[in-house]
Amino acid sequence: MTEEKMKKMYSLKEVAELTQTKPQTWRVWVMRGKSPILYVKMGKIIRFPATEVERLLAGRPATRRVGRPSKEELAAREREKRFEFEEANNDAA
Repeated sequence: MTEEKMKKMYSLKEVAELTQTKPQTWRVWVMRGKSPILYVKMGKIIRFPATEVERLLAGRPATRRVGRPSKEELAAREREKRFEFEEANNDAA
């Protein structure tokens, strides 16, 4: 991947045209933190990295989700913490 491609940013209007959706759809998703691609706010203008836009158009999932983790992710983290705690207690006993 070239650095030039990584630095390219799409505007809200360009992303809406590429995905054939209304710009307001993207604006709402971004404000709620549910955007399937990364975004960068520069002032009040929302910009999307070219690599993530291409990933979205190809039908692949985003590299990183923006916003709060899902309930499943939170439950998995809790299970890991509980497992580590139980192992530490077993080692101490």
